[in-house]
This record gives sequence, C-alpha cells and structure tokens, in this order.
Amino acid sequence: MRRNMGSSSSMSMAVIVADYEVNNRGEGLVGPFGGDCQFAARAAEEFFSKIHGLMRAIMVTVVMYSPSGATLSLAPGINGTAPVKDRTVPDGAKSYRLTEGSCVWTQDDTQHPGPCKGYVHYVASVVTLDGHNIMVDWGIAQFAKLPSDMMMFV
Repeated sequence: MRRNMGSSSSMSMAVIVADYEVNNRGEGLVGPFGGDCQFAARAAEEFFSKIHGLMRAIMVTVVMYSPSGATLSLAPGINGTAPVKDRTVPDGAKSYRLTEGSCVWTQDDTQHPGPCKGYVHYVASVVTLDGHNIMVDWGIAQFAKLPSDMMMFV
C-alpha cells in the first residue's frame, strides 16, 4: 500500500527518507528486472516534479569518488555493467555525503580532491521544504555496501 507522504508542494528531508522507505521507491528501478541509476534518477525527478512542483527537481550527472581508492561493486542480483572509474571529478564541483541508511546525499565542505577519476552516477537534485539542495538517489540499492569515505561530486 503506497502512502502519500507529502501533502504540500514540497517535502522535508526526513519526509523524503520516510517516503523512500515506506513506499519502496527504489524497488523495480534497479535490479534483475529494473533499469539502472539513470532510470531511477528519472523516476525520482518525475515524482518530485509532478507531485511536489516547488522542489525544482532535475536529474543530474554526478561523480562518485572514494579518497581511499575503494571500489564500487554491484549488489548481488543486480543486472547491469560493473561500475568503472572513468569520469574525472570536475574542477569546482561541490561535494555531498550520503546520509547513513538513506537515499539522500547532503552537501558538505570537503575540498575538491584535485585531479582524480570516479564513477559516473545519476541522481535527482531537489530543494527541500527548508530550502536546502539535496541529491535523492533512488538507485542507491544497485551498489553493494558503499565505502564509508564515498563522496559524490556535482
């Protein structure tokens, strides 16, 4: 049973996380019968645009990077191509960290790591009820456990 977690034209970060968990938003978007992170990001963009118009949702291409050099791998049962470090972190990119146990990446103050390669990924950028820009990652379930130092650069 799906519930409508937001009755206004915007949502708080806590409601976005609860909505993802309660309504299994990532289910069917990635995995053996789903698509990929681009498909999941487009679904999130459409959801937030159609139902919560003030959130200014847009699908964005990001680079995931681990300073320790840890690698990304697909979770068991995911039907897709293994991630490849082939995207350069753009100069001046803003860094984001995953809020533990959620689908939300929030901006932090990590400095640009300099010339380095990371993994291309797709998410939906949204503006929360309190005006913060966050990245919503409905495709996060495609990855096995993320390294603790994994960052996202936009």
